[in-house]
Amino acid sequence: MDFKKTLATKKKLICDGGMGTQLIEKGLQGGGCPELWNLERPEKIEEIHKSYISSGADLITTNTFGGNLLKLKNFHMESKADEINQAGVNIARKSAKEKTLVLGDIGPTGEFLKPIGTYSSEEFYEIFHKQAESLAKAGADAIIIETMTDLGELTQAVKASKKTGLPVIASMAFTKDANRNDFHTMMGVDLKTFVNSAAGTGADVISVNCGSGAEEILEIIKRLKKLTSFPLMAEPNAGLPHLIKGKTLYEQPPESFAETALKIFDAGAGIVGGCCGTTPEHIRVLFNLIKNAA
Repeated sequence: MDFKKTLATKKKLICDGGMGTQLIEKGLQGGGCPELWNLERPEKIEEIHKSYISSGADLITTNTFGGNLLKLKNFHMESKADEINQAGVNIARKSAKEKTLVLGDIGPTGEFLKPIGTYSSEEFYEIFHKQAESLAKAGADAIIIETMTDLGELTQAVKASKKTGLPVIASMAFTKDANRNDFHTMMGVDLKTFVNSAAGTGADVISVNCGSGAEEILEIIKRLKKLTSFPLMAEPNAGLPHLIKGKTLYEQPPESFAETALKIFDAGAGIVGGCCGTTPEHIRVLFNLIKNAA
């Protein structure tokens, strides 16, 4: 399947939901390496992909969010980076066959650029390029860079991913300011700066994910629509997180999530999926809502 052609011809594309929640339900322990399951428990990753596909997802994201060298280094798995990322795409591709698009997932490094951190822009570029090349080599249809908060890191990730020749989705995580009606990332990036930078760096789709629930993401998409003509994507959390008995829970039910997700489509997003706390049931209800509205 061709990502750009599909995006241009289908008005409402549904992406999958959260991966982390599903991994925990299948036995991933706290502090474990989710991406290592691509090698050690691939059947469980395949089950998650297939559950989203059967729920109506048009796109699925690979289990490679933390597949960059710096993240894997925390688990002493950096030597297996290429193997882990390619396995992530292979599992998704096996699940998708020819019916579903596969997005190679790239997340933040967990580190900072100089002068706050110790890494240079060139080092970040090489780190992201290695991961993007692995995802492309294995057959991803596009690259999604998500949950970014720092503009410098996002820029290097987009540039490195564009080098593969694949379409690139650039996504940042925004939260609403406490004292004024505006949105910024944790590192202070506002919506206009994000749009201008992502577009100028070569992103094909501008997206927002995590950070906020569906109602907040709806507001962000409305604002982004006024700032750019680029295709838009959104992956809201299942509401805002609550700490209950030591566990972080997202409690927005599928019906409420889907109703707001439909409004996000109507506000201008061409692709809508879910982030933290969303499940195959959230995607299934959204799929049925769109189907019944047609």
